[in-house]
Amino acid sequence: MIKRENLLQKATYLPLITIISVIFSIGLFFYSMKITVHGFKIFMPEISLVAFTLVGIPSLLLSKVKIDLKYLLITLVLLGLMSLSSFLSIKPMVSFKEALRWAEILVAFFLTLHLVRRVGEVKAILTAIVLMGILQSLWGMKLLSSLPPGGRLVTPYFDNPNLLALYLDFSPLLIAGLFFAKKELQWRIGWVYCLAVVGTSLYLTGTLGSRISNGFVLVLFFLAFLYQKTGKERILRILKAVVSLFFKGLIVLFFLFLFIVSFFPGLTESLLKKTESGIPSHLSSRFYFYTTGFQIIQDFPLTGVGGNLYKEVAPYYIPLYSPKKFTEALKTYHLHSLFFKIAAENGLVVLMVFLFFLSFVGKDVFSSLSVLEGERYWLMVGAAGSTLTWLLHNIMDEGFSFMGIQWGILLGLAVAIKKVQQIEATRDRS
Repeated sequence: MIKRENLLQKATYLPLITIISVIFSIGLFFYSMKITVHGFKIFMPEISLVAFTLVGIPSLLLSKVKIDLKYLLITLVLLGLMSLSSFLSIKPMVSFKEALRWAEILVAFFLTLHLVRRVGEVKAILTAIVLMGILQSLWGMKLLSSLPPGGRLVTPYFDNPNLLALYLDFSPLLIAGLFFAKKELQWRIGWVYCLAVVGTSLYLTGTLGSRISNGFVLVLFFLAFLYQKTGKERILRILKAVVSLFFKGLIVLFFLFLFIVSFFPGLTESLLKKTESGIPSHLSSRFYFYTTGFQIIQDFPLTGVGGNLYKEVAPYYIPLYSPKKFTEALKTYHLHSLFFKIAAENGLVVLMVFLFFLSFVGKDVFSSLSVLEGERYWLMVGAAGSTLTWLLHNIMDEGFSFMGIQWGILLGLAVAIKKVQQIEATRDRS
């Protein structure tokens, strides 16, 4: 009789999570987007994480997998600092719930990184995420057909086009990776159809942030394609340089504008007025959100005001020169940027640790490009590209509360695929 421990060691736990996620995605057709338990709202996809954790943690403890201590340390530091800022906020329970959401994301990342051990598991998870994107797309198109002309694509679950676009951002690069990973004609035809459905849906959402982030990552995908075909190290260096310069440039701009807002308010007002006259109002309003965020950071640079409390304090920081049409929005809207949200609500230290975490993951991903082969290469490119697309869109929007768990799983897959290749190579030799 096989011991229970051996069963848990050999169990493919992630496809179980895949099945549960798909069931709940289909269930969204029939059930409301959330349930309320003792005053706390629980979104349906979060329930799948409960199963993920209950199955994943015992599997990790019994699998005798060597824990990657560097990731464990970074994630513990990030969660510790976020919890500290939560306890120091004016509403600790509200802020701590936000820290718990981050814990969910990092648990998903950590378990995926350590427990994915077969390429079949990787393909099952990526296919399930694409399937959920297709379901949401078809659901949105059905709803759009009943709306007046000029409407934008939404679903009852994602009732804002920007949030739906953020969710669909997971799919295009995953589909591209799965297309090149599978050589059979019928599979490739199917992936082309999936890309057409998701691409049409993204277009119908009318979300500029999604178009920019997908376009940028598509250029990187082309470089990854050239590298895979030619093997020239120069292409890989260009790919690394483009990503590195982009994020370093954003960090420099962030602190430059923080400096301008803090010490040159007159110049800030002048820049905002010029910007307002040159771009649509739904984009120019974001600059007023960011200015408010900068002023909050100026007063709470280390700890922030506490997770999920931007709306509570924003009315006290609205610029006096803010147009009346933006003033009410500033009181009720979120900050429209994940990175601003982290800095304003949890402090600059947490933001720096998060960026350090991302750079650590990026180094692991780039190091795997030169050693992965065949379908594993394309699966990694698809997983890494989808996580990057979604992260780039979060520069201009904010979707962690709804979709961070899947992002954590994909990020874990991107790092784990090289380990999967090593495990399978060792198994083949033995």
